[in-house]
Amino acid sequence: MKRDFLSIFLFIIVILNAAVIFYNSSIDSESSNEASKYISRIFLILSQKTDKDNYGELEKSGAENIATGHIPEDLSEISSADLNKMNDKIRTYSHSLEFMTLGFFSFLFAMTKTKSLQYHFSMLYTFLFTALYAVSDEWHQLFVEGRSFQVSDILLDCVGSSFGVLFACTIFLILKKSNKNI
Repeated sequence: MKRDFLSIFLFIIVILNAAVIFYNSSIDSESSNEASKYISRIFLILSQKTDKDNYGELEKSGAENIATGHIPEDLSEISSADLNKMNDKIRTYSHSLEFMTLGFFSFLFAMTKTKSLQYHFSMLYTFLFTALYAVSDEWHQLFVEGRSFQVSDILLDCVGSSFGVLFACTIFLILKKSNKNI
């Protein structure tokens, strides 16, 4: 009974994760780029060093502005080169992170469905599922304005998924070793 509930819960998490990926891929390139630049600007502002006299005031106003969604440009002298570099990193890490969570929860779901608990088959099934989803995600982007099919994104997605699967597998093996009832 516990295992059935866990299986259903993990299946819902996998579907929600896949839906978030699909939604993010449905956003046109201009809006997607602006959203990631907004996040990049926040990271750059938060990482900016200030002098000790001004720090308390800037910290308070910066936190209030971020909480309300307003990022004033005068808090930071962000060069367009720094913003573009951070934006590239954010977009790269986002691809990997989305698929890392998909791989993680997909592996856990597969483990609830594997009767003999042979984790190597679950790893293989999960990797194939996430790789196929990455390809379908890129194919879906062909139909979104300004987006394109990029093999490099598929590779990033597969790397992220692999890390998620390895992380989940490591947790599973540690739990299995400490508790023989898994």
